[in-house]
Amino acid sequence: GVYSAVVPSYNDLPYTGVGKASKAFRDVEGPADLHRWLATVFTDVTFEEQTPWPEDSPWDGEVTWNSDFTPATVGSFNQIAVVRFTGKRWDITENKNGAFSQATFKMLGGGSSSLSPTSAYQDGEYSLTWCGKTSSRCYDYRISGTYASAGGYSMFLNPQDGRQAFETKLKEVSEDGFFDARLATFVVDMMVYNPNVDTLMHFAWTFSFSIAGNCYKAVKAKGISLELTASPTVDKGSMDVLKVILALMVVFFILIEIKKVKDLTCSVHFRKPGSWVDLISLITCTVALLSYVWLSQNQMVQSFNIQDLLKAETQQATYESLEELGNLFEEQGYIIGFNLLIVFVRATVLVAALQSNLGLMLRVVELSFKNLMYFLVMFALILTSFIGMAYYTFGAGLEDMSTPGAAFFRCFTMMTGKPIYDDLVRADPIMGPLFYFVFYIFFYLIMLNMFVSILLNGYDIVDFEIANRLKALGKDHETGPVTKIVASVSKDVVSRCQRLGQSCITCSSNFLRPYIQAAKDCARRMPALRCCDKCRRKFKKPKEDTKEKNGQSQDTKEK
Repeated sequence: GVYSAVVPSYNDLPYTGVGKASKAFRDVEGPADLHRWLATVFTDVTFEEQTPWPEDSPWDGEVTWNSDFTPATVGSFNQIAVVRFTGKRWDITENKNGAFSQATFKMLGGGSSSLSPTSAYQDGEYSLTWCGKTSSRCYDYRISGTYASAGGYSMFLNPQDGRQAFETKLKEVSEDGFFDARLATFVVDMMVYNPNVDTLMHFAWTFSFSIAGNCYKAVKAKGISLELTASPTVDKGSMDVLKVILALMVVFFILIEIKKVKDLTCSVHFRKPGSWVDLISLITCTVALLSYVWLSQNQMVQSFNIQDLLKAETQQATYESLEELGNLFEEQGYIIGFNLLIVFVRATVLVAALQSNLGLMLRVVELSFKNLMYFLVMFALILTSFIGMAYYTFGAGLEDMSTPGAAFFRCFTMMTGKPIYDDLVRADPIMGPLFYFVFYIFFYLIMLNMFVSILLNGYDIVDFEIANRLKALGKDHETGPVTKIVASVSKDVVSRCQRLGQSCITCSSNFLRPYIQAAKDCARRMPALRCCDKCRRKFKKPKEDTKEKNGQSQDTKEK
């Protein structure tokens, strides 16, 4: 993706530095080294593909471009929209240490060894306005417009102004003393836009300089997708239908969970570990869907225009809005990732319930849990003692153990088999071998075997339980999971079909019952009706004969 095209270009390109014939991003050691990296690697990669805008460009009349240069791109398609520098400076305080106060009457302030580039107004941080040595330009400390809104001295640089303007600006801030020994943190970040995938990426290279002269470096990237409402391959209508289907599925499962709680009561339902997993999964699914809807209504997603990021008057506000949007996307990614973890945990539990052998691992852990807890307590105590020994013994001569956190990480990697013997010997030729061999004797020969023994004991119990269960059922082996799934699905389908057929028959009978009853009543009344009809015809005929006779007698009289 965009990350693999941009970050390696800046991190792997070498430059000439002090102490090494060839350096890269990972070799930056101090503020002066940082300036060399910016002036060579960062500048070369940023403007390598930029050329003057040709007079006979085929894009004339098709695009609006207010620059004399083509876009600054990396990897041909990743356009660098804006670059920002944010720096923090150490405060200078009076040296009150008696032993060094005569030789060094000023020192860097602060109670910590280094400042964080993502926190504002830290102890030891300089926050007053200062003016440059050469340009007489004044740099104001501010919160807005800085990286992560953490405060500092920041400036925006537009790559569309060309390489010469960028180099002039970088030279100016260097001559003003920006990259002197008081530089505590420095962040160079930029917005990269790829129109082919309709995506923005926020890249940041952070440098933190400690009072001991160490430099801690990191690269951070955040994706900002503008395809929440539609994409080149999926139209808005299909996206809306998909969102409605997902929302209905979540509501359906929530209703099922509510029904279970109502039928079993909360105390009974949540005694099962799987119930808690289902509840957490539904909560995270709901939060993820709500965050998706919320982000899709964000103003930047709805009406982002790249020109707002390129114009000087709207540049800072647009950049801050995009940076905040990137933070929201990052938080949403955490929610979705945690939700997927819970879903797969629940799937593991369901698969383990299909067959005893599939649930062997979970059952072994369940039976060994108590002993594992006791083991982990002793393991933590012994590991803590080795971490303390490593920090105080090798911290001064080995950077990987210069802090308690670094010592913990390094000791943990030793347990995974990463070689460290040479580093320990270089830091302390006497204690290094002693620490190395004692550590591995304790953790590899003793602790690891104890851990395996606890699990094997639980495995033996579970295997015995499975054998007894099969013996009680009179079977040599347990039914396979696929067979169980097919049988369960078949049974469920048949039972549902039966219930559906019974429901159809009941509804049909209820609908036809009045008509059937009416037909039966008609059938019962038919003999009586026939009899009445015969009687009616029998009495009707004599009357007609009498009328005929009376008519004939009347005619006779008249004659």
